[in-house]
Amino acid sequence: MIPKARQETRSAQPSARGRLERLGAEVRELLGAVLFFAAAASLVVLTDKLLMWGSGVETPSFIAAILAALILAKVLLVVDLLPVVNAFPGKPIVCND
Repeated sequence: MIPKARQETRSAQPSARGRLERLGAEVRELLGAVLFFAAAASLVVLTDKLLMWGSGVETPSFIAAILAALILAKVLLVVDLLPVVNAFPGKPIVCND
């Protein structure tokens, strides 16, 4: 027989389905930011490679740009959760009021 205190803690834990839903929501939220930063960083790397082509100067690779985009997107989403950053909760980031 399981004591009542242990039974209550088991029911308070999220189920596997709840964890998967939360993970899916976080991946969807992260995907937009990653795609934006990956496209922007890839364009910067492409421009840099085209400008330096023929000069013999090594430039960063596209893989480095994609990894930087992944890190930057995750940092952006973590910072967005901080209460200090949410100064204007009802307004978009760019507002012309």
